Amino acid sequence: MPIDLSILTLSYPGTVRKYLPRLVENLDAQIGDSAGVEVLGLVDNLRMSVGCKWNVLVAAARGKYIAVIGDDDLPADDYVSSLVEAIEQHDGVDCIVFDSAMYRDGEFIATVKWGLEHEYRDDWDNKLLWRYPGELMAIRADIRKKHPYPDKWRGSDMVQARKMRQDLETQHRIDKALYHYYSRSDNDTHIKKQRQRNRRKHQVGEFLLNPEAINA
Repeated sequence: MPIDLSILTLSYPGTVRKYLPRLVENLDAQIGDSAGVEVLGLVDNLRMSVGCKWNVLVAAARGKYIAVIGDDDLPADDYVSSLVEAIEQHDGVDCIVFDSAMYRDGEFIATVKWGLEHEYRDDWDNKLLWRYPGELMAIRADIRKKHPYPDKWRGSDMVQARKMRQDLETQHRIDKALYHYYSRSDNDTHIKKQRQRNRRKHQVGEFLLNPEAINA
């Protein structure tokens, strides 16, 4: 059966036990027995740049569309079903866009409106942000694969989004928040300390949901 949607995520030693099981359980419950959705994850000890890790996952993805989820974020309960329905009804559009809700230390801070018609704009007084489609959106796989992430620890997502922009011309909008983005005030310090502590040999692990759907 063809795969409609590939969902990609990364994790690290400092977050894999705390956050990743929650995300996997959430997605597994949403996917159920569907063979049309795959989840690909990569866990390493911070020896590869973020951009390189995303490229590994994008290269392995087999879905018509590719979306990305942070391991410490959560999708809405209807994230998978909404994206699959949109792909079935609007197959061929360059991207499927939706809103995302932002939280800082557990407190809601803003809604992000993604779309081809939007430029980078903030209205913090009304808790609204506007963004051009980036990695969180469901992007057609051939466009994703055409524009690899740069080998960078920070900002690789923004660079890749700018590169994809030249090929994004059509979209379908799902007018609700399907993604919940969580940031923590201690996150930057935690990652820096983890990277400094980690001097072990590079190790990479992978997990798959519905692995039978992606066997060669």
